[in-house]
This record gives sequence, structure tokens and C-alpha cells, in this order.
Amino acid sequence: MATSEYIDRLHQFLLSNWFNNFNWRTNSALYYSPDLLNSISARDICFPINGGRAHTPHFCQELWTNLNRSCAPLDTSSRAAGLLNVHTMTRLRDDQARFPNMTVDLTFLESKEYVQVCRGGLSFTGFRRSDVSTIIRARDCTSSDYETVFVKDYRYETGLAIVLLVSWKLA
Repeated sequence: MATSEYIDRLHQFLLSNWFNNFNWRTNSALYYSPDLLNSISARDICFPINGGRAHTPHFCQELWTNLNRSCAPLDTSSRAAGLLNVHTMTRLRDDQARFPNMTVDLTFLESKEYVQVCRGGLSFTGFRRSDVSTIIRARDCTSSDYETVFVKDYRYETGLAIVLLVSWKLA
């Protein structure tokens, strides 16, 4: 659990401590060893075969991790990433093929902000940010010393707006 306080010039000099904004986040790290990665598929990350005995990432329960209709702003061919766990495992398998004599492992770093609610105006509004970073590492384990040869990271992030209005109309 982490706490941060955002203060800008308006808050510092004019409004003093009336409007403090505390951002509460849940952070987690989940490591997948090379042995485990060789025995699982992309589906097994979120839906493990051994049921409740395995830890699954928090993002498996989030709707935003289905990126089928999203693509990077600079991607002119509009290639969507798809499901986060499938996209990650595809990238991991490509790196395993690129480094066939190395051991490859994976780490998920997740951070999820609790909903920040604004209670002014006609209805309550809020927002929530989430992000998942993946770290893929290839190591040379031929000698007694392990040597990291390759590290690649990829970040998925989202910001969600929450509004209590069902609909509105401009006059």
C-alpha cells in the first residue's frame, strides 16, 4: 500500500490544505520461473490448471486488460495488443525462440489506484488508474555464474472515468 499527496501551486499558495488528494494504490509483483513458463500456456496465467493453489495476477479480473480495440497512438497499421496475458506470452515465446540456449523468466509488476471520487457538481464522478509492467529476462546459465544477457519491459496502462449519470443531452 502506498500513499502519495499531489500538490500544485494553486493548492500550495491559495487553497492551503482544503483539498488534499491522497492516492491509495495496491501494488504487487508476481514472478514466473523458467520451469513454470515452460509448462504453462497464456491461458494458464489467468486460469491455472491447478485451480485455487496458484497465484494469478490481479489484472485477470479487470475488463480493461482486453485490448482488442486499442492500439498504440503511433501505430499506423492499427494492430491491437489483444488480451494482456496472451500478448505477454506471445512476446515471451518470441524471446525464448530468439535465445534458445538461455533461461527466460517473467515478472509482472501491477499497480492499481483506488477510485478517486469528486463530489462536486450535479453528480459524483471519479477516476481510477491501473498499470501492468512486464519484465522478460534472458540469462546465460552455462557457467556457475548466471549472467543476464537480455532484459525487455513492456507497460500496459489505463485510466477509467466513472460517472453516476445514465445519460445526458446537450441543448
